[in-house]
Amino acid sequence: MFSRGLRSVEIGATTIEELGPPQALLLRSRADDHVAMQAFADALHAPLPYPGAARHAPENLTLWTAPDQWLFLAASHVMEQASLRLRTAAANSHAAVVDVSDALSYVALSGAGAEKVLSAGCSVDLKSLVDDRVIRAPLALADVTLLAVETRRRFMLIIERPMSPYLWSWLADTALGISTHT
Repeated sequence: MFSRGLRSVEIGATTIEELGPPQALLLRSRADDHVAMQAFADALHAPLPYPGAARHAPENLTLWTAPDQWLFLAASHVMEQASLRLRTAAANSHAAVVDVSDALSYVALSGAGAEKVLSAGCSVDLKSLVDDRVIRAPLALADVTLLAVETRRRFMLIIERPMSPYLWSWLADTALGISTHT
């Protein structure tokens, strides 16, 4: 789903990698709208994740990103049919499906120093962020959706594209600062 190799850097015990973007749809519906929630579940062949969670499928990833909002990520060959099913589901209920593929950037942060780098700019207790848990939080003044891929060792950050260069620089500077002081 994510292509690799856009850019990657290893600094001390931390690896920062910009991931090639998948296709992305923002799904909106009131969680108490049972008709819309069932329509989305039927379209995805699985219920939407509960607050603070992510759901992996073989060719896609769905994340809870805010109350009444989810992000559906998939490779382009999967997205065409999924998009059609989701848009049909939304058309028959009080829901919305918006293509946000060009609005987001994705960064993987991994290694023994990953949690320490994130902790330097995020006030959330990351020890509670275990596999497949999602939070939205400010990280170094940027609004970030943070997914724990491997507890305390690998994280995926979803960022609004205009903030990506700033956050990349901050992550690299912070990793360098931590590596020179350990």
